[in-house]
Amino acid sequence: MRKQLFALVVVALCFSQILFAQTPAGSLSLSPATGTYPVGANIEVQVLIDSGGEPVKTCQTYINYDATALSITASGITVDEDVFDFKLIKKVDAAKSQVQIVYGCNETEPPVGNAILFATLKFKALKEGVTAVTFDQPNSRAQKSGAIDLIGAWNDGSYTIGGGPKKWEFTTDAEGWLNTGQVLPFDAPDYAHSATAPGTLNITCNSTNTYGFWYKDAAVDNIAADTLYRARFAVKSDQADKKMTPTFRLRYNASNFMQGDALTVNSLGEGEASPDDSAYKTYDLYFRPQHQAIGTGITGTLSFDLINVESEDAAVATLMLDWVQLDKMPIANAGTPTQVQLYTFDTGGEGWTNSGQIPLGTFDAPQFEWIEEGFGALAMQTVSNYCYGFWQNEQTQIAMDQAVLYQIRVKIGNEAIPAKVAAALPTIRVRFYDHEANQMVGTFQSPVWKTYEEPVTGGKDFAFDNYYAYFNNKYGMGGNLGVAVEVINLDSSAPAEVRYAVDEVEISTLAVPTF
Repeated sequence: MRKQLFALVVVALCFSQILFAQTPAGSLSLSPATGTYPVGANIEVQVLIDSGGEPVKTCQTYINYDATALSITASGITVDEDVFDFKLIKKVDAAKSQVQIVYGCNETEPPVGNAILFATLKFKALKEGVTAVTFDQPNSRAQKSGAIDLIGAWNDGSYTIGGGPKKWEFTTDAEGWLNTGQVLPFDAPDYAHSATAPGTLNITCNSTNTYGFWYKDAAVDNIAADTLYRARFAVKSDQADKKMTPTFRLRYNASNFMQGDALTVNSLGEGEASPDDSAYKTYDLYFRPQHQAIGTGITGTLSFDLINVESEDAAVATLMLDWVQLDKMPIANAGTPTQVQLYTFDTGGEGWTNSGQIPLGTFDAPQFEWIEEGFGALAMQTVSNYCYGFWQNEQTQIAMDQAVLYQIRVKIGNEAIPAKVAAALPTIRVRFYDHEANQMVGTFQSPVWKTYEEPVTGGKDFAFDNYYAYFNNKYGMGGNLGVAVEVINLDSSAPAEVRYAVDEVEISTLAVPTF
């Protein structure tokens, strides 16, 4: 009996050694196996075969991915059909989030090697995080003649998304950008995606009373404090004469409407700041989310607006958006600002003037005054829920430099009004522009709509905050920097009378950042 048991053990050991010896030496690998990519980037991954010294007659790969983090279409699968020339399957199974590729080789001398290129996959990065791309191991294999498996190992991939720029290129579709349709009382523009190279989002006006826009919700996410963003838009017009190109505007809005930043480009003068039909020009919108525009669940929308209300511009015209790239950096990395001008208003208006009772449409004018109250400030008090006006600097005081990024800090506050019920507050908007061409006009506003909170003091104190705006006059021909601080009270739920005080305005410069 012992001899029989010993014989069985020997046979078992020999059989296990035979099985071990027959484990295929080849492998399937994803290359690169790791990498860091920005949201919106294309991630190209090669599928490589190590044939273990044997010729490869067929290869099938079933590759799993996270559809919330990556996207891919059948057009994003490229097989080396010079070698693998017999196609059986090449598709994306969206229901399974799986890329399925099965090809054979009819060559008389099938490939042999340790890094045979089978296919290239082109994924699109959708959201920040770490995501895996893996082989479905039971179904992913390469074989030689006789259907003998060559694969004994599978090397998957893991990719980090985030930290770099997002980019929308519109090569094959609108990439999640939507249009607003008609905004009454304006005429609606025509919207179209063009797949003709390079791939564009188009917006066409048919009158000089046209307004509409393309927009991307949640384009800005994972927002952190003290972060400077640059949204760069590549824009072209179909107009040979730049003076005829309609006005357009680039915008960022916080999803809770607590902040909005914009850059408006007008074809005034000779239209130097505007694009024509010869080439794309890039325009940079800088913004820094702050205060209530930062918080859990708060994102930001990017928009590309057409505003054709100038009778001197072309009534029928098309603007083409080739791509949008969103970059960001910690504000500390932008360098130390160099102060150009500081207005404290401690002893007077320092050359600032108000809009007074000049005609501003049918709006009521605020009440303006310089107030001392221990700190010195320029005051504006709304008088109704249809009120607009502003304080404006001496526009020829600060020479414009196109080679710098301006940082405009405004210290402003509203006067506490006790026992007010929750309502909206008037909007404060900071406007900056190339005086006197007015070809490039930036704005920062907060709030777009804001809930009024009952103050804790119950007194008449001003509660001040610093607000930061950024402006690079890339193309505008105006020789000086104009700055205005505006109050806009158009919300019927806001108090009719709210008093604001502008305590300081500081103009500084930074080197134009390299992201």
